[in-house]
Amino acid sequence: MVGVMQAGFEKVENKRLAKIMFDIPDYHITPVEAAEIASEAGVKVLALSHIVPAVPTPYLNAYYLKGASDAFDGDIVLGQDGMLFTMPADGSVISQEQLK
Repeated sequence: MVGVMQAGFEKVENKRLAKIMFDIPDYHITPVEAAEIASEAGVKVLALSHIVPAVPTPYLNAYYLKGASDAFDGDIVLGQDGMLFTMPADGSVISQEQLK
């Protein structure tokens, strides 16, 4: 997605945003890379946060997460503002709620 956005910004000659999109992969991992790490770590739920760039509409969530479910068998949650995940230190149940 970042590469597509970078190409679009280059096409409209927005050098600043094209540069930002070019730099993002240097300090962020892709959803597929996160899924691979989660799989190796044996976690049950992968919650992705700090999405850069932000997914502008829920209709694009599947595109953003493309390939992640192939690398990870657990639940994958695309984080949104206000989501809260908890799991007691002595527990194994992860709860999710939406803050108001």
